[in-house]
Amino acid sequence: MDKNQNEAQGQAELELNDDQIARNDEICNAVFELCKVLTENQKLEWDMEYIGDIADYASNALTLSGMKVRYPAVVTCKDGSQYIEEYVNCETNLAEESLNAGEER
Repeated sequence: MDKNQNEAQGQAELELNDDQIARNDEICNAVFELCKVLTENQKLEWDMEYIGDIADYASNALTLSGMKVRYPAVVTCKDGSQYIEEYVNCETNLAEESLNAGEER
């Protein structure tokens, strides 16, 4: 599994490095361009709420279709420990969504 297992328990929160931030910027910019094409609105306002949702949905859909998707993220576990995940892990994302919805897995 492509995980950087740097646990941050008791330390400062983990942060993405410059390369990982650049990768996420590339993804968000591509999603924004897609949104402008779909809406036929070249003056569409940048809004990370829908850009992030679309990027997450697309990365999960591609991963579930068997593709490897590099979309770096800091993952925080229930115990507060953290690690950096380079590639999308749908199990992690689905567990996060369940927690956000107040459900337990």
